[in-house]
Amino acid sequence: MRSLSRPAEFASRMLEAAEREAVCGDLNEAAGTSLEGLREVLGLVARRQAQLWLGWRPWLCLAIVLPLGILLSVVSHRISSGNAVTLWLTANNVDAYLLRNEGFWSGVRDSVPGVFLAWLAIGCWSWTCGFAAGVLSRRAVLSTGAIFCVVLLACAVPGVLSAMDYKPAFIRADLYHVNDAVFRLAFYRWMLPLFVQIALVLIPVLRGMCDGTRSSFIPRALKIVMWLSVSLTVFSLVTQGMFWWMVRVWMMYPLRYPLLPSLLPFAMLGPMAYLLSLTTQQRKKVSTR
Repeated sequence: MRSLSRPAEFASRMLEAAEREAVCGDLNEAAGTSLEGLREVLGLVARRQAQLWLGWRPWLCLAIVLPLGILLSVVSHRISSGNAVTLWLTANNVDAYLLRNEGFWSGVRDSVPGVFLAWLAIGCWSWTCGFAAGVLSRRAVLSTGAIFCVVLLACAVPGVLSAMDYKPAFIRADLYHVNDAVFRLAFYRWMLPLFVQIALVLIPVLRGMCDGTRSSFIPRALKIVMWLSVSLTVFSLVTQGMFWWMVRVWMMYPLRYPLLPSLLPFAMLGPMAYLLSLTTQQRKKVSTR
């Protein structure tokens, strides 16, 4: 009789609770190496995930995950390149004279909060997309999550999204030659987009998937709010292009376009509804003790 190794025990958490207990008990009683135990657990997990793809839910989730993963990558790259210009103007051109200049600080107050609001929005959008994928895929969240990660990481490779470079809907600041001084620096050209892709897209997506699989406690009214936030998220991502920006902020005479609102504040609707549900559930548990 041998004890289950830590990697095998960790891998067994990807199984259903009842099956996990049975598998761990069998492996503890069986004779074999830790590597063999890990291989058996991973093989069982792979077979269980493959069986789930015989149903319609994982395929529906896949049809949503692929375009959303590409769209999140495009929008996050566009936001990071736009914010890079603001950060460069603020951080890389500071001297003693500017620090004493009230106009400089006025510009910082006007521009820097927009950078953090855009980062907060992309993080909330990513969490909401992951939450929707987790709800739809349910037990197949491991495989759909792996596909989502592959899509996001593949889109982060330089040149993969080059076909979108000069499309008016998703044009980026790094494509303008007047910004060459900014994107000559490796930090703004490679490191900042990679940070946004991992910290504000990949991690929130995975967290949202985990939360989506545990969404049964959410009340019906807040579920409606959650799915409304998913719809707003998709609409916000699609309309993050240059055309929507021009229609929203320009007053082109003699054509008077309506001043459309920014969609960034609506990005927090989904995470706030989930946190409200979580807080309500915890209070109910405390009151019943």
